[in-house]
Amino acid sequence: MVERVVEQALAKVPADRFATAEEFAAALASAGSARAIALERGRLRRVTRRRVTRRRVMGLIAGLLAVAAGSWWVATRIGGPAIRRFAVLPFDNATADPAQAYLADGVHEALISDLANEGLGVIARTSVVQYQRSAKPVRVIARELGVDALVETSLTRTRDSVTVHARLVDGRTEQYLWSHAYGASLAQVPSLALTVARGIAGAIAPKRMSGIHRAMGQQRPVDPEAYDDYLKGRSYLHRPTPTDLATARDYFERAIARDSSYAPAWAGISEYWTTARQRGYFTPQEATPPSEAAAYKALALDSMLAEPDFALAGAKVYGEWDWQGGEREYRRAIALQPDFAQARAFYAHLLCILHRPREATQQLERVRELDPLDPLLAWINGATLVLLGRSGDAIGLYREALARSPNNPAPAFLLWSALDLGGRFPQADSALQRWAEVSGDSGLASAIARGHRQGGYLGAVRTGADYEAARSHTTFVHAWDIAIWYATARDNADAMTWLERAYTEHDPTMPYLEVHPRFNQLHDDPRFKELVRRMKLPG
Repeated sequence: MVERVVEQALAKVPADRFATAEEFAAALASAGSARAIALERGRLRRVTRRRVTRRRVMGLIAGLLAVAAGSWWVATRIGGPAIRRFAVLPFDNATADPAQAYLADGVHEALISDLANEGLGVIARTSVVQYQRSAKPVRVIARELGVDALVETSLTRTRDSVTVHARLVDGRTEQYLWSHAYGASLAQVPSLALTVARGIAGAIAPKRMSGIHRAMGQQRPVDPEAYDDYLKGRSYLHRPTPTDLATARDYFERAIARDSSYAPAWAGISEYWTTARQRGYFTPQEATPPSEAAAYKALALDSMLAEPDFALAGAKVYGEWDWQGGEREYRRAIALQPDFAQARAFYAHLLCILHRPREATQQLERVRELDPLDPLLAWINGATLVLLGRSGDAIGLYREALARSPNNPAPAFLLWSALDLGGRFPQADSALQRWAEVSGDSGLASAIARGHRQGGYLGAVRTGADYEAARSHTTFVHAWDIAIWYATARDNADAMTWLERAYTEHDPTMPYLEVHPRFNQLHDDPRFKELVRRMKLPG
């Protein structure tokens, strides 16, 4: 391997040689010891901008091979440090144009996905985004993420090209092990992430590169403007407001208008409808059909995309109550993209619904390995623990999620519910009041405060339940959520009434009916048993 690199460096025809000294070093890093070659990095940089003559190349080869030989001896004697897990830090937008942030974020997301698809131990993007512009030392970030190395990245865009710089850093010593720059025209940007992934994989695990080479050969041409619109859509998709979500849909539709055969844009449309349904912007009857239609369109165009299968899994479990079909789609999504932490997290929920706690726990543990710091997954995983009867453990995850996102009402609500389930009523009382503050509904907050003055904690819960029930007459409120309120208030009769309404409305949360501990007090009610039977739940 080293000999072939040397032969290319000494090729008689200049066009056959390495273009820069940095490229030559990267090739040697894959062939020999990346750690050892990194020690020569400073000397190589000094000649990057000057023509590399044959004599200079020979001198560099001699020095590098000597260092590599010494490194080989040390590695064989004491064992060199392996890079089992690593993280790609968010791109530094070197363009200095905030309007280009979507491009840096999109390439970053695609790069991590391409690396993970090769089975490399890369941390998910949602766990590393918090380190955007972080001043923390490399050692600290590596320790917090539980990784051996970090990849630092930057992106520069000019009028007609994009350049990505990638640098591999040892998480323990903070030494640079490898670096390279990758340039692409705007027309080549859709394949840029895969090109960078090939370089990183070559530096970390050269034997794992075959799949990336195959993927590069299978890529279809993409209209660069359609890709640009798609990335803009992704950048708005998970922002918090309805306007942001609608903007995401607009960009996906613009991408499809430019290139109707671009499968990721159709997958984005499907994810839009799924997200809108989850947030309560549309009823399941309104959102499920277009979500499924877009997912099937995406799969017809590209059967190797994991996101449409994930969307279909959600539609089957939460829209159609088709447990077997949902499991099939979850398993396919995970097979296509093993690092798909969100798919694994919701598959764990389905496994709880199917009374397979051991498998659910395995998926939960894998999610936490892949994406240890994502606030969204923290409370999704907390919900898994609640379904497994481990409310005490869930409380810790909800608190972690709130520490990272203090004004997020979802984990605040779930923390209150878990504290109540665990019998920690004074803490549940405080958590309920805190949730009312961040809920964004001043009427609900006032109702809870009034109920608390009249009847303490349970009085506040009862008043909150009545407020939500009254509000459902003028706006859409999930019947399941109202049933949760009444069950928490220990009003079993009203809880059952709202569960029956949730069944009639095909509420997407009804699949949790038989396994959610909030409704354990209803299990002996004949009406509850009838709902379980109608839904064909395995209880």
